Amino acid sequence: MERMEKKYGYFNVYNLDESPLSRDYFRSEIKKMLSDRVFEPKKEIARINARFEANRKEYSKLSRLFKKDRKLSILAESCHKISYYRDRRNDIRREGYYSISRLYAEIAACAKTDLTSLIYMNRDEIRETLKKGKPAVSRGAIEKRKEYSCAALINGKMEYIFDPVIVSGLIESINPKIEIDEFKGLAASPGKITGRVKVIFNTQKDASKLGQGDILVTSMTNLDFVPLMSRASAIVTDEGGLLCHAAIVSREMKKPCIVGTAIATKALKDNDLVEVNANHGFVKMIKRAQ
Repeated sequence: MERMEKKYGYFNVYNLDESPLSRDYFRSEIKKMLSDRVFEPKKEIARINARFEANRKEYSKLSRLFKKDRKLSILAESCHKISYYRDRRNDIRREGYYSISRLYAEIAACAKTDLTSLIYMNRDEIRETLKKGKPAVSRGAIEKRKEYSCAALINGKMEYIFDPVIVSGLIESINPKIEIDEFKGLAASPGKITGRVKVIFNTQKDASKLGQGDILVTSMTNLDFVPLMSRASAIVTDEGGLLCHAAIVSREMKKPCIVGTAIATKALKDNDLVEVNANHGFVKMIKRAQ
């Protein structure tokens, strides 16, 4: 368990304040697998390896065809590499957050504060916190920053804004309310479903509101969303392409999925009744929630 924790613990760390996967988590998952009479680890590993080998052969076959067209061959090879580096980039980011979070935890302990408070401080404030041995920003100010804060690149310099009025104005300008009956995205996994919408941004806070068969609407998915995706009848995201997490996992689960809509979380709200047509890549409003 200790080796698994060290090697794979970072998988769950998408932000500095997220906890890594623990030994207890791996122990619990292994127990679930062992108690599942249907699940057979050796067969599952063989299935994954067979799929990987089939994909490799298919790519080799296509590569030979593409060699007749140099431009197409270069594009295909570039796409192949980009799809790998896109996932690898996320791995490196999570590994980095995992390592930095431990440093932040040490700083927090020395300054008699918590990790979350440090996350809402800028570099100068963290330096001041280390010098003083106590938080450079009050608890009240930190709580306000949790609700209203943003970072903006102004004249080539990163500025941190904590003024509620300015931040609220920026949010409204970036995320205007949209009332639209139909919108499009990329059809990432085929299928057609009608159901109730649940808009989820935070899997820890909002997971309980997604019922079996609801349509999951979010900005983008990650590992934390997988249990929710298994409950959902369809997945719709603001961001992503055909190789994003939502697209790949939805195809694995054989669930309708539309990605890259740009406006799904703005145009839809909880309990809207919609049709998700992932065969043609559009979402249609049937009845708005009251």
